[in-house]
Amino acid sequence: RWPETPGSAPDAKAGGAGRARNRAVEQSSGEFLCFLDADDVMLPDRISRQLAVARAHPRALIGGGFVKEPAGSTEHYARWANGMGVRDLWLQQFREITVVLPTWFLSRSTFDRAGRFPEGSPEEEGE
Repeated sequence: RWPETPGSAPDAKAGGAGRARNRAVEQSSGEFLCFLDADDVMLPDRISRQLAVARAHPRALIGGGFVKEPAGSTEHYARWANGMGVRDLWLQQFREITVVLPTWFLSRSTFDRAGRFPEGSPEEEGE
């Protein structure tokens, strides 16, 4: 059994990754939100670079490229996601999430306007 964290309830229903992300946002206090999955590693200058862009474009959702380990593990997907220009980012949004979630950086006010992550079981969320 996992130890309880502040604000958790021992009998709380599982809500999947969406619930975990919503709880993280609720428990945070900053003006900006920077997402990173537990199994990911960010480059040392990621936050400073994304923060500069977020301050210049306060309503934007900022993302970044990524590298998969081991190399080539999702070669086609990584090439597609990392290779899109502005036009492709706009067009591909209708068929796929083009800003990969673990690279998200945005203002709290933008997150609040967009709304919370959907909560449900991993099967309901498609994970």
